Amino acid sequence: MRITLNSKQQEAVEHLDGPLLIIAGAGSGKTRVLVERIANIILSKKADPGEIVAVTFTNKAAKELKTRIIQRVGDFGKMTIAGTFHSICAGILRKYAERLGYTSNFVIYDSDDSYKVVKNIITQQNIDSSAFPYKKIAHMISNFKNKLIYPEEYNPDSDVNFHSKIKDIYKGYQDELAKCNAFDFDDLICMTIKLFRENQDLLFEFQNKIKYICVDEYQDTNFVQDLLVKMLSGIYENICVVGDEDQSIYSWRGADITNILNFKQKFKKCKVVQLEENYRSTTNILNIANVVISENTQRLGKKLFTNADTGDKAVMISSDSDIEESTKVIDIITELIGNGSKLEDICILYRTNSQSRLPEENLRKKGLPYVIVGGVKFYERKEIKDITAYLKLLLNPKDNVAFERIVNFPPRGIGKTTLEKVRHHAFTNEMTYFDALRDNKNISDLTENSRHKINRFLELYNKGIENLSRMDAEELCEFVLIESGLKAYYNLEAEKNDSDKKIDNLYEFLASISEFTANEENNTLRDFLESVSLLADIDSYNDSESNITLMTVHSAKGLEFENVIIIGMNDGLFPIVRDDTSDKIEEERRLFYVAVTRAKKKLYFSTYKFRKRYYGDFNGYIPSRFLKNLPEDSVDMKDYNYIDRSNLDYERKSKYENTYKTLQIDQFNERDLVVSNQFGEGIILMIEGEGAKQTLTVDFDEYGIKKLLTKYAGLKLMENQ
Repeated sequence: MRITLNSKQQEAVEHLDGPLLIIAGAGSGKTRVLVERIANIILSKKADPGEIVAVTFTNKAAKELKTRIIQRVGDFGKMTIAGTFHSICAGILRKYAERLGYTSNFVIYDSDDSYKVVKNIITQQNIDSSAFPYKKIAHMISNFKNKLIYPEEYNPDSDVNFHSKIKDIYKGYQDELAKCNAFDFDDLICMTIKLFRENQDLLFEFQNKIKYICVDEYQDTNFVQDLLVKMLSGIYENICVVGDEDQSIYSWRGADITNILNFKQKFKKCKVVQLEENYRSTTNILNIANVVISENTQRLGKKLFTNADTGDKAVMISSDSDIEESTKVIDIITELIGNGSKLEDICILYRTNSQSRLPEENLRKKGLPYVIVGGVKFYERKEIKDITAYLKLLLNPKDNVAFERIVNFPPRGIGKTTLEKVRHHAFTNEMTYFDALRDNKNISDLTENSRHKINRFLELYNKGIENLSRMDAEELCEFVLIESGLKAYYNLEAEKNDSDKKIDNLYEFLASISEFTANEENNTLRDFLESVSLLADIDSYNDSESNITLMTVHSAKGLEFENVIIIGMNDGLFPIVRDDTSDKIEEERRLFYVAVTRAKKKLYFSTYKFRKRYYGDFNGYIPSRFLKNLPEDSVDMKDYNYIDRSNLDYERKSKYENTYKTLQIDQFNERDLVVSNQFGEGIILMIEGEGAKQTLTVDFDEYGIKKLLTKYAGLKLMENQ
């Protein structure tokens, strides 16, 4: 079925040969254009589907794109290569890993796994962990890789903060990954580039095979992603990139806006098509968006327009405090529902995760169903990582991180002393931990009781290996859940704590494997674990469920809602002013632009004067600078009162003082708002363990997610929550 396109969309669809830059404004139908362009390539016989690569930034987007291509051209379209940078690279590495000294059953380490490896290397090298914090070093390593700097290239010329110990840690980390037959997330792209650089014949083969390459969300690409695209398009140069510089909001994870700003200079014969007609929002909403983003300088320049109705004016509201703000937001939601809005058509957006606490509490009190997108991901929960560690070790016995996690969990009597001897044997004989465990007869100072317990674990592992070849992924997972003792352990914990949450999560994990094996063509255990490793927050979001949605603006990118309420529109919160340079403020403004353009019909901005519970910081908040100069004919300001800093300070002194109270271990709850003298205000995302071993995972406004031991954290609970 032919899709009706506007003139600019048609222009993009019909330009097939040579470089093409599509500047796609929010809501301008870019997915439709991508699908139609790929269909045009196939139907005009310019290339077969298997010679076309379409790169997206989420698995969900890739799946939608491929589904729509198949609907457009038939089953022939299944051969189109559609995926994220990481999933496409993982597929290449699976096939050619041996050329890099790895095997095809390599594992993919997430950030938590990488942290553990870095932490172990720092300990092994007797380096002061207070001077070289493992998380900071892990982030540095990630940044190095995204600039293609590996240990052998790391030197004073490549880093002004060069330190020989960092190089030693980095080398130790990379050596450990190789020993474990593991890639971290950054390696997937970097090692693919290395593979092509060291195997020019292979690169030449891919360059000849890939006749067309399309990259979505190009404004969010980093150095290595941009380099990979240029390498793969080296022969035909039929490269189409789609993006919007005004929605570039990920510099903190390496995205480089200059990739899209300078694309035309890199490819001299590049054609540029601007998609400015918006099919999502009303005229009033677009007027606001255009005025907001016009203040930025890092732009290619465009102005969104629509043929839709003018629509309602955006509403600005003021509150005395965030508590009052939350009450007003619930009143707005109640009114929207009363006027016929569905729950799934309503979204509350905020800058940081901790801001969800108050609206969440009020929604719960009102009995309104809601879903929070973001925070701790399902597959990062302890119980899920426990079972996936068993499965990973079955596929790759070299995985030291998985081994350490499950060799004595649930507890089976293989204690710290025994494990230290196993590690020492592994280090001395240059073998993996699991090989050292299998070689326990040659560890001279082990007791017979220790050997017996080790051999019981090896029997369990060998049973799993036998079942690996005769069970499907779902059956094997159920076997592991029962035989490992995880089911019994978490059932006992559920009885003790009067909470079935963790055991329910394990059953949900089983259900996810069942769904995967039923719906995916490539549905082995390895395929499933790889898909889990590559999941993004938004991939698990289900917009068909009847819930009010709460999420950060970063999580909302690519989504749309009939009604959007943006809370906490205050300087210091939105924008978060950590670095008041023009680049930082421009990115914050782009983030606000993304928030505004999520709305289809109704848009609300909410600001307040005081955050009454803020730790030791008695300053109030003035309205966000982004609310200044909004077009008056598009904004309803009857419930909005601007207050400047001098008046705010006077009111603060006369009205408010912050209060907080200290709690004992085991008295905190998930979703509690807390304050730390070191990290400031945050929200508890997850609680693990009990007593002296209890840990809290907290998302702090200024410092992000931290995992802390409760007994040392010094956290205080904010009152009046």
